[in-house]
This record gives sequence, C-alpha cells and structure tokens, in this order.
Amino acid sequence: MNPRIRSALFFAGLIIAAAFALRWAEGASLVDASSDRASGVMMGLVLAWFGNLTPKQVTGGCGAPAVGQCSEFRRFAGKMFVLAGSAYAIVWIVTPIAFASELAIATIMIPFLIVLFRGLRRRFAG
Repeated sequence: MNPRIRSALFFAGLIIAAAFALRWAEGASLVDASSDRASGVMMGLVLAWFGNLTPKQVTGGCGAPAVGQCSEFRRFAGKMFVLAGSAYAIVWIVTPIAFASELAIATIMIPFLIVLFRGLRRRFAG
C-alpha cells in the first residue's frame, strides 16, 4: 500500500477514534463541553497536516514554462494552511469557549482569502 494512503488512513482512524472517545467520555460524565475544544484542536491539526502535504502533491495542469510557478504557489499555499491550522488549534486551546468559534473562523478565512487572491492574481496576470 502506498505510504501516503497508509498515513492518511491512520490519521483518519485516529480522528474517528478520538471523536468516539470524546463522545463516550461525555456520556460517562468524565468531561464537560470541552469536547468542542478538543474537536477544534483536532480540526486545526488536520488543516496543518494537509497544508504540510500540499507542496508534496504532484498534479498536472501546468504547462512546461509554468511548472516552477505552480510549485512556488503550492509551497505558498501549503505554508499558509500550516500557519492557519496551527493558529486555529492555538485559538481553541487558549481562547474562552464563548469566543473561540468566531476567532477560529477568522484565523482560517484570512489565510484562505490571501491564497485565493494570490491565485487569482497569478491566474489573470499572465
């Protein structure tokens, strides 16, 4: 089996197991609403993980002269998503639950919009 597929399946299984464990712990009154916090941290770590994989993906669609530009854009997008995922997880760790959701969404949207506008500028500039 491809190592990337094995890694993705392992990580997906880990997230599902953690979700079931949190739900069970809530039912057993072992934890309170902090499972929202744990879920937010896990989502941020997943985004950072995907951001780390983004520059390593081999995709078509770039002509021979633009291959360097595509690689550079994937590296930029990957860095932005690693930072966004890390910030998302940190927000869920340190921010009070009442404000965490709104602030966490902002930490995702700002880098996403930066990547989107940079991609559109690159696309329509030449």
